[in-house]
Amino acid sequence: MSEKNHNIKIPCTAMPFICEADRCAAGENEIHINRTFDCNVVILLLKGSMEIIEDGVPYRLSAGDIFFLKGGVHHWGEKPFERGTVWYYAHFLCPEPDGDMRPYRPPQVTETDRVYLQGGDSRQYIELPKLLRQEDFSEAERLFRMLAAAHSRGDIPRASMLMWDIFLHCTEAESRPRDTSNVYAEQIRNYIEKRYREEISSADIENLCGISYKHICTVFRESTGMTIKKYIIGVRLKHACRMLAETSLSVTEIAEAVGFGDVYYFSRIFKRERGCSPVEYRRSYVPRI
Repeated sequence: MSEKNHNIKIPCTAMPFICEADRCAAGENEIHINRTFDCNVVILLLKGSMEIIEDGVPYRLSAGDIFFLKGGVHHWGEKPFERGTVWYYAHFLCPEPDGDMRPYRPPQVTETDRVYLQGGDSRQYIELPKLLRQEDFSEAERLFRMLAAAHSRGDIPRASMLMWDIFLHCTEAESRPRDTSNVYAEQIRNYIEKRYREEISSADIENLCGISYKHICTVFRESTGMTIKKYIIGVRLKHACRMLAETSLSVTEIAEAVGFGDVYYFSRIFKRERGCSPVEYRRSYVPRI
Protein backbone atom coordinates (compact mmCIF):
# COMPACT_ATOMS: atom_id res chain seq x y z
CA MET A 1 0.00 0.00 0.00
CA SER A 2 1.57 3.29 -1.08
CA GLU A 3 0.87 6.21 1.22
CA LYS A 4 0.22 9.56 -0.49
CA ASN A 5 1.94 12.68 0.79
CA HIS A 6 -0.89 14.28 2.75
CA ASN A 7 1.03 14.88 5.95
CA ILE A 8 0.22 18.14 7.72
CA LYS A 9 3.01 20.69 8.18
CA ILE A 10 2.78 23.30 10.95
CA PRO A 11 4.86 26.52 10.91
CA CYS A 12 6.75 26.87 14.19
CA THR A 13 5.27 30.35 14.74
CA ALA A 14 1.65 29.45 13.92
CA MET A 15 -1.14 29.04 16.45
CA PRO A 16 -3.80 26.54 15.34
CA PHE A 17 -7.44 27.58 15.70
CA ILE A 18 -9.67 24.83 17.11
CA CYS A 19 -13.02 24.82 15.31
CA GLU A 20 -14.47 21.82 17.14
CA ALA A 21 -13.30 19.23 19.68
CA ASP A 22 -15.22 16.51 21.48
CA ARG A 23 -15.43 12.88 22.59
CA CYS A 24 -17.66 10.50 20.58
CA ALA A 25 -18.98 6.95 20.63
CA ALA A 26 -20.03 5.06 17.50
CA GLY A 27 -23.70 4.51 16.78
CA GLU A 28 -25.16 1.44 15.09
CA ASN A 29 -23.53 0.76 11.70
CA GLU A 30 -21.79 4.15 11.74
CA ILE A 31 -19.48 4.87 8.80
CA HIS A 32 -17.15 7.83 8.47
CA ILE A 33 -18.74 10.67 6.56
CA ASN A 34 -17.89 11.13 2.88
CA ARG A 35 -16.55 14.66 2.48
CA THR A 36 -13.85 17.09 1.45
CA PHE A 37 -13.40 19.22 4.56
CA ASP A 38 -11.74 22.64 4.88
CA CYS A 39 -10.40 21.90 8.36
CA ASN A 40 -7.60 19.55 9.33
CA VAL A 41 -8.77 16.69 11.57
CA VAL A 42 -7.00 14.79 14.34
CA ILE A 43 -8.43 11.65 15.93
CA LEU A 44 -7.34 9.72 19.02
CA LEU A 45 -9.00 6.30 19.11
CA LEU A 46 -9.66 5.19 22.70
CA LYS A 47 -11.50 1.92 22.10
CA GLY A 48 -12.58 -0.28 19.20
CA SER A 49 -11.60 0.27 15.57
CA MET A 50 -12.57 2.34 12.54
CA GLU A 51 -11.68 2.61 8.87
CA ILE A 52 -11.02 5.93 7.15
CA ILE A 53 -10.00 6.26 3.51
CA GLU A 54 -8.09 9.40 2.50
CA ASP A 55 -7.62 10.06 -1.20
CA GLY A 56 -8.01 6.35 -1.93
CA VAL A 57 -5.61 5.13 0.79
CA PRO A 58 -7.38 3.09 3.52
CA TYR A 59 -6.31 3.36 7.16
CA ARG A 60 -7.52 0.99 9.86
CA LEU A 61 -7.35 2.63 13.28
CA SER A 62 -7.22 0.74 16.57
CA ALA A 63 -7.04 1.80 20.21
CA GLY A 64 -4.18 4.19 20.92
CA ASP A 65 -3.81 5.44 17.34
CA ILE A 66 -3.57 9.16 16.59
CA PHE A 67 -4.51 9.96 13.00
CA PHE A 68 -4.31 13.25 11.08
CA LEU A 69 -6.46 14.08 8.05
CA LYS A 70 -5.39 17.02 5.91
CA GLY A 71 -7.89 19.75 5.11
CA GLY A 72 -9.01 19.96 1.49
CA VAL A 73 -8.35 16.26 0.81
CA HIS A 74 -11.27 13.92 0.12
CA HIS A 75 -11.82 11.30 2.83
CA TRP A 76 -14.57 8.80 3.60
CA GLY A 77 -15.37 5.40 5.10
CA GLU A 78 -16.73 2.18 3.62
CA LYS A 79 -16.79 -0.21 6.60
CA PRO A 80 -18.86 0.43 9.76
CA PHE A 81 -16.97 1.26 12.93
CA GLU A 82 -16.58 -1.60 15.37
CA ARG A 83 -19.39 -1.67 17.94
CA GLY A 84 -18.37 0.24 21.08
CA THR A 85 -15.75 2.38 19.34
CA VAL A 86 -14.89 5.57 21.27
CA TRP A 87 -12.65 8.43 20.18
CA TYR A 88 -11.62 12.05 20.66
CA TYR A 89 -11.46 14.35 17.65
CA ALA A 90 -10.58 17.95 16.88
CA HIS A 91 -11.03 20.08 13.76
CA PHE A 92 -8.41 22.78 13.42
CA LEU A 93 -7.20 25.43 11.01
CA CYS A 94 -3.55 26.35 10.60
CA PRO A 95 -1.65 28.17 7.83
CA GLU A 96 0.55 26.15 5.50
CA PRO A 97 4.32 26.78 5.69
CA ASP A 98 5.65 29.32 3.19
CA GLY A 99 7.68 27.96 0.33
CA ASP A 100 10.98 29.13 1.79
CA MET A 101 10.45 27.45 5.16
CA ARG A 102 12.56 24.43 6.07
CA PRO A 103 11.85 21.39 8.28
CA TYR A 104 12.56 22.04 11.95
CA ARG A 105 15.77 20.56 13.30
CA PRO A 106 16.49 20.99 17.03
CA PRO A 107 19.86 22.67 17.61
CA GLN A 108 22.65 20.43 18.86
CA VAL A 109 23.58 22.23 22.07
CA THR A 110 24.55 21.31 25.61
CA GLU A 111 22.96 22.59 28.81
CA THR A 112 25.81 25.05 29.27
CA ASP A 113 25.49 26.60 25.80
CA ARG A 114 23.82 29.97 25.48
CA VAL A 115 21.37 29.86 22.59
CA TYR A 116 20.59 32.99 20.58
CA LEU A 117 17.98 32.67 17.86
CA GLN A 118 17.70 35.15 15.02
CA GLY A 119 14.61 36.13 13.08
CA GLY A 120 15.39 33.74 10.26
CA ASP A 121 15.32 30.80 12.66
CA SER A 122 11.53 31.14 12.83
CA ARG A 123 11.25 30.08 9.16
CA GLN A 124 10.82 26.41 10.06
CA TYR A 125 7.97 23.92 10.31
CA ILE A 126 7.24 20.57 11.92
CA GLU A 127 5.72 17.72 9.95
CA LEU A 128 3.09 15.66 11.76
CA PRO A 129 2.94 11.87 11.34
CA LYS A 130 0.00 10.61 9.32
CA LEU A 131 -0.67 7.78 11.76
CA LEU A 132 0.96 7.34 15.16
CA ARG A 133 0.47 3.97 16.85
CA GLN A 134 0.91 3.83 20.63
CA GLU A 135 0.70 1.07 23.21
CA ASP A 136 0.52 3.52 26.12
CA PHE A 137 -1.73 6.43 25.17
CA SER A 138 -2.58 7.74 28.65
CA GLU A 139 -0.69 11.01 28.09
CA ALA A 140 -2.36 11.54 24.71
CA GLU A 141 -5.77 10.89 26.26
CA ARG A 142 -5.05 13.47 28.97
CA LEU A 143 -4.12 16.10 26.37
CA PHE A 144 -7.20 15.44 24.23
CA ARG A 145 -9.47 15.52 27.30
CA MET A 146 -8.05 18.90 28.32
CA LEU A 147 -8.33 20.18 24.73
CA ALA A 148 -12.01 19.22 24.52
CA ALA A 149 -12.67 20.87 27.89
CA ALA A 150 -10.89 24.09 26.89
CA HIS A 151 -12.81 24.25 23.61
CA SER A 152 -16.14 23.67 25.39
CA ARG A 153 -15.40 26.79 27.50
CA GLY A 154 -14.51 28.82 24.42
CA ASP A 155 -10.95 29.21 25.75
CA ILE A 156 -9.24 29.81 22.41
CA PRO A 157 -5.66 30.49 23.65
CA ARG A 158 -5.58 27.43 25.94
CA ALA A 159 -7.09 25.17 23.26
CA SER A 160 -4.44 26.36 20.78
CA MET A 161 -1.64 25.72 23.28
CA LEU A 162 -2.97 22.24 24.05
CA MET A 163 -3.09 21.45 20.34
CA TRP A 164 0.59 22.37 20.14
CA ASP A 165 1.20 19.98 23.05
CA ILE A 166 -0.49 17.26 20.97
CA PHE A 167 1.64 18.15 17.93
CA LEU A 168 4.83 17.88 19.98
CA HIS A 169 3.66 14.67 21.66
CA CYS A 170 3.19 13.10 18.21
CA THR A 171 6.46 14.28 16.65
CA GLU A 172 8.49 13.30 19.72
CA ALA A 173 6.81 9.89 20.01
CA GLU A 174 7.43 9.18 16.33
CA SER A 175 11.13 10.05 16.61
CA ARG A 176 11.59 7.97 19.76
CA PRO A 177 13.40 4.69 19.01
CA ARG A 178 11.19 1.64 19.42
CA ASP A 179 11.04 -2.01 18.44
CA THR A 180 8.60 -1.79 15.54
CA SER A 181 8.72 -5.56 15.06
CA ASN A 182 7.09 -6.11 18.46
CA VAL A 183 4.58 -3.30 17.90
CA TYR A 184 3.41 -4.71 14.56
CA ALA A 185 3.41 -8.29 15.86
CA GLU A 186 1.23 -7.30 18.82
CA GLN A 187 -1.19 -5.48 16.51
CA ILE A 188 -1.49 -8.52 14.26
CA ARG A 189 -1.91 -10.95 17.17
CA ASN A 190 -4.72 -8.82 18.64
CA TYR A 191 -6.37 -8.51 15.23
CA ILE A 192 -6.27 -12.26 14.63
CA GLU A 193 -7.64 -13.04 18.12
CA LYS A 194 -10.66 -10.82 17.38
CA ARG A 195 -11.27 -11.95 13.79
CA TYR A 196 -9.97 -15.52 13.54
CA ARG A 197 -13.46 -16.69 12.41
CA GLU A 198 -13.21 -14.48 9.31
CA GLU A 199 -11.17 -14.83 6.14
CA ILE A 200 -8.08 -12.70 6.88
CA SER A 201 -6.36 -11.52 3.72
CA SER A 202 -2.97 -9.95 3.11
CA ALA A 203 -4.80 -6.71 2.25
CA ASP A 204 -6.48 -6.75 5.68
CA ILE A 205 -3.08 -7.03 7.37
CA GLU A 206 -1.61 -4.28 5.18
CA ASN A 207 -4.48 -1.95 6.04
CA LEU A 208 -4.01 -2.70 9.73
CA CYS A 209 -0.28 -1.95 9.82
CA GLY A 210 0.08 0.54 7.00
CA ILE A 211 3.15 -1.17 5.48
CA SER A 212 3.66 -3.77 2.75
CA TYR A 213 2.57 -7.33 3.49
CA LYS A 214 6.02 -8.67 2.54
CA HIS A 215 7.66 -6.49 5.18
CA ILE A 216 4.97 -7.33 7.75
CA CYS A 217 5.60 -11.06 7.26
CA THR A 218 9.31 -10.55 7.89
CA VAL A 219 8.91 -8.57 11.12
CA PHE A 220 6.15 -10.90 12.40
CA ARG A 221 8.33 -13.97 11.90
CA GLU A 222 11.31 -12.24 13.54
CA SER A 223 9.17 -11.38 16.56
CA THR A 224 7.15 -14.60 16.97
CA GLY A 225 9.19 -17.30 15.24
CA MET A 226 6.27 -18.28 13.01
CA THR A 227 4.43 -17.10 9.90
CA ILE A 228 1.16 -15.15 10.05
CA LYS A 229 -0.66 -18.07 8.39
CA LYS A 230 0.64 -20.53 10.99
CA TYR A 231 -0.38 -18.17 13.80
CA ILE A 232 -3.94 -17.89 12.39
CA ILE A 233 -4.18 -21.69 12.21
CA GLY A 234 -2.90 -21.97 15.79
CA VAL A 235 -5.53 -19.54 17.09
CA ARG A 236 -8.31 -21.34 15.21
CA LEU A 237 -7.21 -24.74 16.50
CA LYS A 238 -6.99 -23.42 20.07
CA HIS A 239 -10.63 -22.37 19.91
CA ALA A 240 -11.59 -25.59 18.12
CA CYS A 241 -10.05 -27.66 20.95
CA ARG A 242 -12.05 -25.72 23.52
CA MET A 243 -15.28 -26.25 21.56
CA LEU A 244 -14.58 -29.96 21.09
CA ALA A 245 -14.08 -30.33 24.85
CA GLU A 246 -16.90 -28.05 26.06
CA THR A 247 -19.72 -28.32 23.49
CA SER A 248 -21.69 -30.97 21.65
CA LEU A 249 -21.42 -29.19 18.28
CA SER A 250 -20.50 -31.41 15.35
CA VAL A 251 -17.01 -31.31 13.85
CA THR A 252 -18.46 -29.58 10.77
CA GLU A 253 -20.14 -26.91 12.89
CA ILE A 254 -16.93 -26.30 14.86
CA ALA A 255 -14.85 -26.10 11.69
CA GLU A 256 -17.16 -23.37 10.36
CA ALA A 257 -17.31 -21.58 13.72
CA VAL A 258 -13.53 -21.16 13.95
CA GLY A 259 -12.94 -20.08 10.36
CA PHE A 260 -12.34 -23.32 8.43
CA GLY A 261 -14.84 -23.43 5.58
CA ASP A 262 -13.89 -27.00 4.60
CA VAL A 263 -14.30 -29.65 7.32
CA TYR A 264 -11.93 -32.05 5.52
CA TYR A 265 -9.19 -29.43 5.46
CA PHE A 266 -9.89 -28.68 9.12
CA SER A 267 -9.58 -32.36 10.05
CA ARG A 268 -6.34 -32.74 8.10
CA ILE A 269 -4.77 -29.64 9.71
CA PHE A 270 -6.02 -30.66 13.16
CA LYS A 271 -4.43 -34.11 12.89
CA ARG A 272 -1.18 -32.65 11.57
CA GLU A 273 -0.89 -30.13 14.41
CA ARG A 274 -2.45 -32.08 17.31
CA GLY A 275 -1.48 -35.63 16.40
CA CYS A 276 -5.06 -36.96 16.37
CA SER A 277 -8.34 -36.31 14.60
CA PRO A 278 -10.95 -33.92 16.05
CA VAL A 279 -13.17 -36.92 16.95
CA GLU A 280 -10.29 -38.67 18.74
CA TYR A 281 -9.45 -35.46 20.60
CA ARG A 282 -13.07 -35.13 21.78
CA ARG A 283 -13.24 -38.74 22.94
CA SER A 284 -10.04 -38.37 24.95
CA TYR A 285 -11.38 -35.36 26.85
CA VAL A 286 -15.14 -35.74 26.99
CA PRO A 287 -15.98 -39.40 26.28
CA ARG A 288 -19.71 -39.02 27.17
CA ILE A 289 -20.43 -36.54 24.36
